[in-house]
Amino acid sequence: MKKIYLFSTIVFILFSCTKEVVIPIDQSKAKLVVNGLFNTDSLWKIEVSASRYIYDTTSLPLINDANVTITDQDNNSLQLTNQGQGIYTSNIEKPEIGNSYFISVSHPDYDNVSSSNQLPSAVNITNIDWQEQILIDGELKRKVKITFIDSPDPDYYVLRLQAHVWTVEDEGNNSDTSREIIPVYFSSQNAAVENQNDNDFYSSTNFTDALFNDGEYTIDILADEFYFTGKEEDSEEDIFGIDSISIVMSKVSQEYYYYESSYQSFTSSRYSF
Repeated sequence: MKKIYLFSTIVFILFSCTKEVVIPIDQSKAKLVVNGLFNTDSLWKIEVSASRYIYDTTSLPLINDANVTITDQDNNSLQLTNQGQGIYTSNIEKPEIGNSYFISVSHPDYDNVSSSNQLPSAVNITNIDWQEQILIDGELKRKVKITFIDSPDPDYYVLRLQAHVWTVEDEGNNSDTSREIIPVYFSSQNAAVENQNDNDFYSSTNFTDALFNDGEYTIDILADEFYFTGKEEDSEEDIFGIDSISIVMSKVSQEYYYYESSYQSFTSSRYSF
């Protein structure tokens, strides 16, 4: 009886200490919020919205009547066109490697905002070795080694793996075949990869050249074997229909590297701050 009484008391204390507290935060003037990633493969695409009060639960205010201008290092200006839903794009113009760009956004109801950045050069990959199989805790993995050339400058990298999958949709007497891209999840025990849990798998990883600046370097990752065979272990059935796997390695700006690092930490913490 004493044990039961003690347990009940503890539960009562724990629940009685729970209280929701609303912190009073002053509501400041709304500001323009500009999001945009740019690379050589795509047209310019910028999203413009406005900030909102921290306790505001309404939809994010998207802005379709702003003035969005891109200016390059030679002072050539490009006016982006609104496509609705706060999205502004170029018509045919694309960023070029090595160029610096300045973006300015203005609107009569908000203070102007601006920023600048440079598009890094492409990664020079010299070799990819994906033949080695490794057994880890009874599960078959494939080790992928990617060798590339690093420049003398401080560089920031993002690595992704993608699988191209054929899918078939049956609708009555008709069947439609389409090719989709899905992420390939992998882990890495490489020393250059920061803040990675060896037991977790990611669809992308980011790292710097702090350990190997200027020269050839090989980063290795581990992915499940079924991505390469399309079959689960001890099964002959093709469950994925994987046609090919792409290795996407990008050199990115320092700002995007910090963004990607923060986002990965956020998702690894199960969406808690």
